[in-house]
Amino acid sequence: MTEVEEYVDALKNNKFVGYMPAYTYNGEDNYFPAFTYEHIDELLKYREEKSIITKFPCNPVSSEWQDELELGRYILWTIEYIRIKHIDERLLVSWRFPSQNPVLCLQSSRGVWFFDAEAYQITSDAYYAWWTGNKEKELIEIMNMDPLENTPYEWF
Repeated sequence: MTEVEEYVDALKNNKFVGYMPAYTYNGEDNYFPAFTYEHIDELLKYREEKSIITKFPCNPVSSEWQDELELGRYILWTIEYIRIKHIDERLLVSWRFPSQNPVLCLQSSRGVWFFDAEAYQITSDAYYAWWTGNKEKELIEIMNMDPLENTPYEWF
């Protein structure tokens, strides 16, 4: 089983416990596995997975709590984590998360959250196009590109 498959299996089978659960990988507790850009292709295969997950690492600085989430949406947030960490780990919220929550909001109005299928389809398509459509560019250039730049959305 690959690292990505283990991660997806852990999410699908609710193997995370507690408010700020960690993912145990190679005996170490992490909030995300030690993924790099090399894992993005495999992660993208799960971007439209509709399984509902109820236990997953979440950002403790957020005042909002999510009880459940579609796996594919969480996978996209995981990819965003990889992207931001690659640029500069200090840009992560609480040094662990790509944003406050794995949910979308409008770029023009951070107070409006989106959970609908259309918003996440646009997001899924944007991440796929970002990764597969820029292979000829330098990795740092790709990672500095915001996959959601040409959408109305951003991560909250």
